[in-house]
Amino acid sequence: MEPSLEITRVLVRNPGPLRFNYTVYEVTLLVDSSKIVCQRRYKDFNLFRNRIFSFSKTAFEQLPEFPPKQLRALRPSVVQFRKAQLQSWMRKLLNCPELLPHFYGFLGMSESFLQSLSYSDGDKVILELKEALERNPRNKINVLDDFTNIYFRRRRLLTDIGAYELIKILMRLAEYPLTINLAVDIIYKLCCPDTHFNHELIKQHFCKLSVEELQKLKLDCHIIKTKLHDCSVQAHELLNLLSIKYYDKMKEILNNNDEAFSKFNNWNNQIIERRASRERFKSCDNVEYRCLFNENQMTIYYKYSGKSLYIWGEVPLKGKKDSIQDWFLVPEKRKIWDLRLKEMRVDGNKIDFIYKSNRIKYVSSCSLCIIDGENSIILEFSPAEDEMSKKMYENNKIFGKIAMNFRLWNEQETDIKCTWNISLCPNTSRIYMGDLIEEECYLKESLMNLRRLCDEDTLNTYIDTEEENQILISLRRKQNSIGSRVRTESANTFSRN
Repeated sequence: MEPSLEITRVLVRNPGPLRFNYTVYEVTLLVDSSKIVCQRRYKDFNLFRNRIFSFSKTAFEQLPEFPPKQLRALRPSVVQFRKAQLQSWMRKLLNCPELLPHFYGFLGMSESFLQSLSYSDGDKVILELKEALERNPRNKINVLDDFTNIYFRRRRLLTDIGAYELIKILMRLAEYPLTINLAVDIIYKLCCPDTHFNHELIKQHFCKLSVEELQKLKLDCHIIKTKLHDCSVQAHELLNLLSIKYYDKMKEILNNNDEAFSKFNNWNNQIIERRASRERFKSCDNVEYRCLFNENQMTIYYKYSGKSLYIWGEVPLKGKKDSIQDWFLVPEKRKIWDLRLKEMRVDGNKIDFIYKSNRIKYVSSCSLCIIDGENSIILEFSPAEDEMSKKMYENNKIFGKIAMNFRLWNEQETDIKCTWNISLCPNTSRIYMGDLIEEECYLKESLMNLRRLCDEDTLNTYIDTEEENQILISLRRKQNSIGSRVRTESANTFSRN
């Protein structure tokens, strides 16, 4: 049950002879079937407002306008105006989890009641999710949809226990093909600052997951296989969020450990060198990748460097010289080429295009043509209409250029070669050119390396619970039996993979 608040009565009090009358507002609050009634003066509200502004930098932006002080405050119009404004101001406070304990304390609630509320807010919704999944094991998708609508409806308090329990539930759901997409979607929202107030708490618990548990999310599979689905974007951004968190934790671990830091850098260098040494990345002149482009074959060349994957292609076009020049240089006459370029639609100075590869339709986008000298046109890639493409183009600086090389056959005809250039980051290029990169995801491997590093450090840290102490003893025994070969074999295994 969502908390509800109302100013039920306004009373005028007389403090005694030779003193001014004042107004008292009676506030009624309903929280989880509990009813709290208290009376506060305007000056009490004003002092509380100043107090929360002193310790919360965001409170001023989150809360609506507070009713100002006025002369002749007992006038009915002033009283009704203040009642409406105060009621709106307090109702907004109910949607600010970080301010709720202070607000409830201002209304006179006990500390034990505040503790029960902190559990019943976010944690209670998680408990209801767990019970609903147990009652409806065959209807998990509808249960998750209901949870998403309820949980993210407003900002909620979440305890450490609640965050841990929620992650356990979602990780179990990620094991099922029918619910893994929804599980990734919810995890992404929980880790995103724009959608979840307690995003840092969730990410802290993700840092505690082992490599095997992280692999259950199959984030790399989402990026590879669901190219035109929002879940692909969320999986990629979730990997970025987790990598930042792991990197922060790694810096803490490696603060005074140069040997371990060097080891991590060596692992990543092995990834880059292994890719660079692949035959497909050795040369860009004799390697071709064919993809359907209208009626012609578009030849795609690519070259891999440590930082980016560079892709460019050539499309031969033939036609009358005047017509070709008109199409490129005069936007109004580009319609002449509509039939020739079947997959392209020309609209003014925009080109909508689609290219295909391996029977999969990849990306549809809008490009702005900018005339760049006599023989070239710059294509500036802009976001497509759908949200997935929009996010991809915002995250990656993609650019293109068509260069025209004229060769005059006779007075009426000429041959034009259009060259298309694209530069993509290595961990996202596979989304567009899926078969140019090996199966392992670069970013995923970096995450695994960081996780391994954290796991090794865990062997030398103090663990609280008895169960974890037993695990620690077992791990140390295994480590002693293997001896100094552990690090060497681990690095060799990683290199072979």
